[in-house]
Amino acid sequence: MIDLPDPDYTADDVLRTSGIRGLPIDVNLVASRISGLEVVEDDLDGEGLFFDLGIRGAQIMLRRGAHPLRKKFTLAHEIGHFFVREQAAVYARSQKPKKVSRNVEIERWCNRFAASLIMPRDALLDYLRSAKLKGLLDAVGCGPTLFGVSNAAFRSRIAEISPTSIYGFFPTDRRSRRDSMYLSEKKETHWKPAYNEMLQKLLSNTHRSDVVFLSDVVIVSGWTSFPQNSPDSELLIIIMRSQATQASQSPIFSA
Repeated sequence: MIDLPDPDYTADDVLRTSGIRGLPIDVNLVASRISGLEVVEDDLDGEGLFFDLGIRGAQIMLRRGAHPLRKKFTLAHEIGHFFVREQAAVYARSQKPKKVSRNVEIERWCNRFAASLIMPRDALLDYLRSAKLKGLLDAVGCGPTLFGVSNAAFRSRIAEISPTSIYGFFPTDRRSRRDSMYLSEKKETHWKPAYNEMLQKLLSNTHRSDVVFLSDVVIVSGWTSFPQNSPDSELLIIIMRSQATQASQSPIFSA
């Protein structure tokens, strides 16, 4: 099985060697600076394809007319396949028995690489750190525009790289319906029945934002848009491991 490198490290190395700086990341520019890689568009049924052309390099084909954010992530994902190809070549030259990772593992790695390329770990953590607890809701709301990604991709990335879970509610009918969730690997940041009472209070006091410190977590909550009963109004609840608010221990937040 190919020993795939850390996707965050690989993405950082790609950005560094291609000289790409600043946000949002221009993935088309990244691709144009990778030797041996060609990107074209065509009328595809799927979102994208990767073709290994051997000594001629490789080609990425993207679906013409796809949503720009979808196309951006697809291109980053397929660039990941290019580096899997490079890693396989290194593995073969090492004269070890050549085995191919299972497709699901490669696809998972390429998804993580794509997220890392578009939302570099250090840049995202610095952005969240600078917001601190008081500005965290605004940071989560404005971050997708800054990084050039969807709300779902941005929140998923935060949960992936930090002890933070994010829950979104669209309670226009005043029911505590959980519409979206992005879960950290840290189980203590997951929703608990004990939080339901707090949720009901938040629903009944719509102009309020709160920071609640509990024994093991910190909960930041508030509305992302007004009026609160509009279709676009979302009650956002962010649950962080309490240590994540201590600058000496956290990769993310400082209180």
